[in-house]
Amino acid sequence: MTPWSKSRTNMASNARSTRRRRAVLCPVARISGSCLGSILPGAWPEPESAAGPSSARVYGSSPGKRWGRQGRRLGSPAVASKTSPSSVLATAASVLLAVVAVSLTAGVTGKGTSVHAAVEATTPHARPDAKVANPPPPAIAYSESWAGQHGSPPLDGLQAQAAVLVDLDHHQVLWAQGAHDVRAPASLAKIMTVLVALDKEPLDQNLTVPDGAVDNDPTHTTMGLGAGQQVTVRELLYGIFLVSGNDAAETLAQTAEPRDAFIADMNAKASALGMKDTHFRNPTGLDQAGERSSAYDLALATGYLEERYPDLLAIAQQPEVWLYATAGHPEFNLVNLNKLILWPYPGATGLKTGYTYAAGGCVAATAERDGRHLVAVVLGSDVMFSDGQRLFDYGFSVWGQ
Repeated sequence: MTPWSKSRTNMASNARSTRRRRAVLCPVARISGSCLGSILPGAWPEPESAAGPSSARVYGSSPGKRWGRQGRRLGSPAVASKTSPSSVLATAASVLLAVVAVSLTAGVTGKGTSVHAAVEATTPHARPDAKVANPPPPAIAYSESWAGQHGSPPLDGLQAQAAVLVDLDHHQVLWAQGAHDVRAPASLAKIMTVLVALDKEPLDQNLTVPDGAVDNDPTHTTMGLGAGQQVTVRELLYGIFLVSGNDAAETLAQTAEPRDAFIADMNAKASALGMKDTHFRNPTGLDQAGERSSAYDLALATGYLEERYPDLLAIAQQPEVWLYATAGHPEFNLVNLNKLILWPYPGATGLKTGYTYAAGGCVAATAERDGRHLVAVVLGSDVMFSDGQRLFDYGFSVWGQ
């Protein structure tokens, strides 16, 4: 993405200051920018090739850039004192009403709920506490009966070496090509990293970036973390879903438990989900002997994430996010690498991109229209976003016929 020219530096700085003054600071993302059309004119660009290592971008703490693109800024409770008085009063009133309701309920039923729980119940976009013990997920499977009956017709221009399209509402495969071919998963492996991390830590848990998680390789995609910085699990998820940060994935893996134990948990969860073609060797998806998966297996993981943690789509679907500087870390500007979100494709809701030399271009994508939820996984394609579009177009047009 081209930085602003020098002649527009002051304009960007002023816009940034203005948006800061107007910001309503909270732990969730907020729109703060102009429309995508100012940077991406036209309805649809030409299909883009996968971003190889030579074009991988490292997004760090540089402020004042790319304000022309629609974005969202993530505030921090540490600076919540800047919230407008009206919003403070509104929040306080809603919390008070919730506490009163809880008290009345306790009087009637004999069961009480903590004030903390009442606050959580009135907090917009409240996330589940991942520290609550959950039973192992049951093995799941997608039926291939519909695709077996209707076939998988050639899709004009599709270049994927392997791909699968799933109707998530009915767990039906709608289209498949080499769905069980074993391939390198690239950064789509980070989907499992996120699933395992959420079994261990709540989203607002603060973590310290370990030395071993810092990635200074200019050919790798990173969030730009430094050793010793303090970040929340939620902030790390923005770094993973938007810019595929290897440092964010390693921070999750190395702080929850010993790294080898975390990777063992990734494989255990993959087995529990019925991912028979999959074995993980690292939390990032970087090429390593024995690191493998398939389009079908990655669709299982993607579908499970959407069904088990639907609020995470609110993270994965952001075109751009600013993370405010805190006492523990600098400001980060994260621009989504998923072109289905940036174009945007109608109904696209996420999810994860990937590229390595062994894997080629990859994307696990989710979309929703008229209450229908589709998952498309594309592996080994130089035009993975266009391939994802072709799969979604097919899926939304044929299901129900």
